[in-house]
Amino acid sequence: MDRIVLGAGIVGVVGGFCILVYQTLMFLMHGTWPAYSLQTAVDNGPNVIAQAIGSSPVIAGFTQGCPLFVAVIVIGLVLLFFGSKLRNRYS
Repeated sequence: MDRIVLGAGIVGVVGGFCILVYQTLMFLMHGTWPAYSLQTAVDNGPNVIAQAIGSSPVIAGFTQGCPLFVAVIVIGLVLLFFGSKLRNRYS
């Protein structure tokens, strides 16, 4: 279980940095920064999540203001933290 969580954390952190590199390359190519927010992921996800987040204006404002790469990196770091705690506890 700890290896799965650690692997997911590594993938999350690497994925967040890949999104940042992609946005940087698009900026260098086209001269405009593509603004991918957490709302982009919510809109392309299941409708249930979009409806639940849309019902709360505070959470909807947060998802519109939070950059996607930051959210993915933070989720990856949280998974790495919990994976290391699991590994230390059950080793």
